[in-house]
Order: sequence, then C-alpha cells, then structure tokens
Amino acid sequence: MKHLLSRPPSAARIGSQAVLGLLFSFSLLTAAVCWPAGNGLLHARRAPGDTPVADTQAPAAERSLFRDWPQRAPDLVLVLSAQQYGYLNPCGCSKPQYGGLQRRYTFIKQLQDRGWPVACADLGDLLDTPQHRGPQSLLKYQISMKSLKLMNYLAVGLGQYETEMPLIDTLGQYALNDTSPRIVAANLRDRDANFPDMLGSWVVQAPPQGKLRLGVTGIVGPTVRAKIPQQNPPLQFSDTTATLNAVLKDMQAEKPDVRLLLYQGNQAEANECARHFPQFNVILCLSRESEPAEKPEKIGNTWVVGVGQKGRYVGVVGLWRTGNAAQPYEMRYQLVMLGEEYEMPAGQDKANPVLQLLEDYTRQVKDGNYLEKYTQRKHPVQVEYPEAKYVGSDECMSCHRHAYQVWKGHPHSHAYQTLVDARRPENRQFDGECIVCHTVGFGFESGYVNEPKTAHLKDVGCESCHGPGSLHVEQGKKTPAKMLALMNPHKPQPNETPEQEAARLLRLDLECQKCHDVDNDVKWNFKKKWPAVIHRTPRN
Repeated sequence: MKHLLSRPPSAARIGSQAVLGLLFSFSLLTAAVCWPAGNGLLHARRAPGDTPVADTQAPAAERSLFRDWPQRAPDLVLVLSAQQYGYLNPCGCSKPQYGGLQRRYTFIKQLQDRGWPVACADLGDLLDTPQHRGPQSLLKYQISMKSLKLMNYLAVGLGQYETEMPLIDTLGQYALNDTSPRIVAANLRDRDANFPDMLGSWVVQAPPQGKLRLGVTGIVGPTVRAKIPQQNPPLQFSDTTATLNAVLKDMQAEKPDVRLLLYQGNQAEANECARHFPQFNVILCLSRESEPAEKPEKIGNTWVVGVGQKGRYVGVVGLWRTGNAAQPYEMRYQLVMLGEEYEMPAGQDKANPVLQLLEDYTRQVKDGNYLEKYTQRKHPVQVEYPEAKYVGSDECMSCHRHAYQVWKGHPHSHAYQTLVDARRPENRQFDGECIVCHTVGFGFESGYVNEPKTAHLKDVGCESCHGPGSLHVEQGKKTPAKMLALMNPHKPQPNETPEQEAARLLRLDLECQKCHDVDNDVKWNFKKKWPAVIHRTPRN
C-alpha cells in the first residue's frame, strides 16, 4: 500500500497507467515490497560518532541526538507530530525511506526507557489528502488514532482533512467511542451540541514518570477555516483571540506548568499568536514544506515549531526547571528523522503493538474486500474506443516478441509477487493503494479487480503503459493510426530534433514518476532506469 501504507490510487495515479504512458516505467521493484507510505525523504542529519551528553548508554539510534542537552534528565519532554496525511508506514519499495507509526512508537519507548517524562501531541491532518483519499481512508484514520493512544498521546488537533469527510464521519470512526487521545478544537462553535463528548477544548495532565502538568489546547486558524467545506452539522469557528483568552482562564483552574498550543494554521499566524499569548511555551503549527526547519522560531519565550509532513519527523522539546520566575524553563529542541534504525529487530514484532495494529489493518482491508470498493472508469483509449478491453501481456507476445522478452526479463514482470512476499505487515496484495502500481488497469473498466477474477492482469505489463489492447490484438496491422497514437504517445517521431527528444523523454520521465515518485522510489533516476525498459523492435 504505498502509504500504508500510503495513498489510494488517485485519478492522476491511475491515469499514469494509461496512454499518458508509463511506458513500462512503473515500479522497478528492486526492493522486496511496495505500498503507499513509503516516503522518500532526506538522509538523517547526523554527525558520525557523536554521543549524547545526556546518556552515553542510549541506544545506537539516539547517540547523535540531544548532543547539546543538559546532562541531567529533563523535567518534561514533548514529542510533537503533525500532517501525517494517511502515511502509516514506509512501503519498503526503496531505501532509505523514513517515518511510520511503528518507528515512532519505538523512538518514544526509547525515551521513556531512559526515565524521561514524555508527553505527546499531534497537530492533526491524520487523514489522506483529497487527491489520495480512497475507500480505506477512514480505516487508516482509526488505526492512526489507536496507534497514538498506544503511544500515550495526550491530545490531537483538528485538521482540515479530518473535517472534509465530513467531520461527523471522522469522529464516528474513533472519538465517538474513545476520547483518548482527546481531539481539541477550542474555537469550534456548538461543539458540545453537535458533537457531544467527541471533541474537547483543552486538556491538562502530567505524563507518566513526570510531575510537570502539560496543558494543551487546539485552534483552527483563519487560513484553514477558509478551506473547510460546508456540511451538516455546519462548522463555524469563533475568534482566535477571544477563544484563547477564555481557554487560558479556564485551563488555569487545573494549574498547568507548561502550555502547548496546537495551531492549525501557517507559520505567520502562529507567530502572531505567540506575540499575543506569551503564556504558551510551545506552539505547533503547519509546515508549508515537506522538510521542516532544523530549529524552531523563537517569539519572545515561545517556540513556534513545524515538523514537516507525512510523519517522517517528530520534534522533541526538552524542558528543565530553572527556579527563575521570569524564565521558568530552560528549553532544548531536537528534530528527529525516523529512519530504519527505529525498526523492530527480526523476531521481536510482538514487542511493538503498533506493528500489530498495522497487521490488523491489512487483515481488515483483505477481509473487507476493499479492492472491489474502488470505482472503475474509462481509460482514455476506452473513451475513444468504448469496446476496448484489457487482455494481458501474453496476448501481445505473438506479434511483439522482442518487447515481450524485454518485459519478461525486467522486474515489472513479477511486480505482483513482491506484494505477496511482503511482511511487516502482510496482505498488501489486497490493498488498492499497492495494487495500482503492481497490476494492469486497476481502476479502469475491464482492468485488474483481484487475483481470482483477473489473474491475467497481475504484474506491470504492456497495457499498464499502452492502455487496453483488445482491439489492437484483433486488428493487428489494420489498427487505426489514431488508436496507435493513443496507445503509444511517447513513440519517437521521424526527424526528431535533440530538443524534441529531450522534451519527449521528460514527459515520459514524469509519467514514470506517477509510481516511481519521491515517496516510493527515493533514488529514481530515469536516465539510468529507462535503458532497461526500452523495447523497440531492433532494426535488421
């Protein structure tokens, strides 16, 4: 599942199998697995051999972290996450990939094992973005919230994507039955009347092993409010200033020592909040870019933090009491990229309950027959030729022997098996988010449905790039030129200039990246990969 799990097959991704042409540039599958959530990221920012001052016996994965932190244990540690966008776990299609809920669990557990008092909060936007939203999006949201609960998250903000389902459907998936972690949206009007017991305004609590009490509230800022669609019940929001004045007054009854604002808005809006409400020690806001800043922005004594997108990073804030009323805490920040060093060692899967949740997710996708919940539409070839159907690569062999042999020798020809063989979690061949890049015609009429019904369309084949070929098989050399042009839009043209060739190959590269994207093929290099895929008939 690519973002398993990562993203569902959007129109753009399904369209990439069409005449718009991946031309056999689908997943090269040099890795053993591929499903959404993989997430092409940068290498961790670490200096070889560095050892944290705070704990020289820390796990190897942490030894380059917390280098400038005081030697004594912090009085409170905040672990902050945001903008997961449905990415549950790296897909494994290529290396290195970063992020994932199971790795986050391992990292948090390592901090707790050091005796640090850890409190966790998430900004929201756990759900897929609209272009990647599919039949199992709400199921992924439920698994995400269950995972955050296992990590002892205190609070989760309300993001734009949670509201778009609409919000009542999102809350019904989890918060209707479980209020931990608490979803906080302080400025949502009529919250108690429209969503009784499902949303809160703020929460105050000390983490396990800690004495400092953390107060957390959430606000939806103007830029995000403007994007939220009308729905029933309607979502209306109060003024930020009035809301936060009331929240801070009410929260004070619980005597929080540290205050965190989950601000669903941009950096400029969050900075303005920091200027007007210095009572907050930390404000977590949206990241405009996928890669976050190394350090937070400081507005007075308040830190404004962004931690990037797709769950690849977490931000860690350490606080030490100073005894100085004017500046009660010494604070340190560490941005942590969740790499393979946080994977559970082989044979220890049961020690990571989040990994067990991911296994449960893939079983539910399989048992719920989610593949058949995806709608089918016409491929561009079928728009012009409605009778065209997918027939499978073996039907191409008799007339295109050279191309067929090139394909048989390429990993595309056994793309489906990589899903069958995948582990941690299993059952990826039943997930449309994976299948779309490992089969022929998934999401189009007469395309792949499932293995029992359409076994001849397993793997990445001829029609993945050229479109449904039944009419071409029937007509052979009598196939109309218009149809051939639809099926092979990137064919070199006679007397092509170098500039025209470069433009054509660029278009082809971009089509390949519909599956070989930054999330799933992190080292994609068209110039190196394309020669192994070229299948033009040799001239005698």
